[in-house]
Amino acid sequence: TTLGIPCGIQVRAGQFLSRVGRINATHPHAWDFVDQPFAVGKMYGSEGNRGLGAEVSWLTPLPWYVEIAGAAQMPTSAASNRSFMGNTDDVNGAQDFLYTVTVKQFFDLGRSAGLFWGLSAQWGPNDTGRGNRTDIYATDVYFKYAPASHPEMFVAVQAEAWFRLRQVPRDL
Repeated sequence: TTLGIPCGIQVRAGQFLSRVGRINATHPHAWDFVDQPFAVGKMYGSEGNRGLGAEVSWLTPLPWYVEIAGAAQMPTSAASNRSFMGNTDDVNGAQDFLYTVTVKQFFDLGRSAGLFWGLSAQWGPNDTGRGNRTDIYATDVYFKYAPASHPEMFVAVQAEAWFRLRQVPRDL
């Protein structure tokens, strides 16, 4: 991960969790719960969506926090890309990469509350046949209230919604 690029730009490369949704981008030891949410496991597998690749993100100069990120990753891994290519290593060009685009925003709601909202999209090949594709769209929200007089006590509510279009053999 780079640290010194100007204009709010950051680049990272290697194996990393994609930023689709809120939960997928965090490691299980950082979760506030024990089990992986069903939707994440159904879309990606037991280890979430991860892979070798590169990502560019930009922290915009807007008056509230807005970060835009785009990534290209290898779509091959049965443990982490169930919706995409799975175990095949048949990556022959740019059309065979997994692409992710995210927009993350934070709204300060006063001294005691904040709202984090994200939109994500992912697309890439799947393993049901040559040329078949999968598209995933997600939105996530996280609200936190911590009274200014006792910031160590807080209430947080988070939710994610997912939608997947998966092309299968003989799909027109």
